[in-house]
Amino acid sequence: MASVITLVLGIINTIFRGYLIKTFWAWFVMTQFHGLPSLNILGAIGLSCFVGIMTPWRGLTGEEKAMDSDERAALNLLNAGIYTIAMLISWGVGAIIHWMM
Repeated sequence: MASVITLVLGIINTIFRGYLIKTFWAWFVMTQFHGLPSLNILGAIGLSCFVGIMTPWRGLTGEEKAMDSDERAALNLLNAGIYTIAMLISWGVGAIIHWMM
């Protein structure tokens, strides 16, 4: 069950990450560099995927390999939840900075 929730949360996180990139692009990049095109949510998700393939991926360590599948699924769910919270915090901080500009 945790794996299904992690998958759904991963899809939601991908869409939300695209929304954040689109919003931050409009708030911070387009206001500083006039004449740039706007970025739609699909373009932002694509940009996010592009950056994601350029960054190194950290695989499981020896300690995590000793976990059983339920423990690993719970850890993945926890990581996805923490990532969602981190994006919400980024959105809040970005909104405050945008408001101060």
